[in-house]
Amino acid sequence: MSLTCIFFGGLFILAGILFACGKIHPHLQSWQNMHDDEKAAIRIGPLCRNAGFMIALNGVIFLAHGIFPSFDSQHFLIGMFLWLLVTGCDVCFIERSRCYKTH
Repeated sequence: MSLTCIFFGGLFILAGILFACGKIHPHLQSWQNMHDDEKAAIRIGPLCRNAGFMIALNGVIFLAHGIFPSFDSQHFLIGMFLWLLVTGCDVCFIERSRCYKTH
């Protein structure tokens, strides 16, 4: 049992849930510095849910590594590699998709 991984897993899951609920993005400096017309062009609700899910998924990987002895370092590295791959694909999808834009 790794208390560090359990701590970070819980922290990432909590941050993911808060991000998905739209509680964190107003505090991001990049959002605060964005012009109102740019903000209006973004469907922030679905985008926050997407990002929150990805952050929480990272937390699940950390939590699994901290709790389950069978989820050893090799499985953790594979899980993190797959998470990075999925996150990269998700970023490409967000960039190319029109479902997060209002017009």
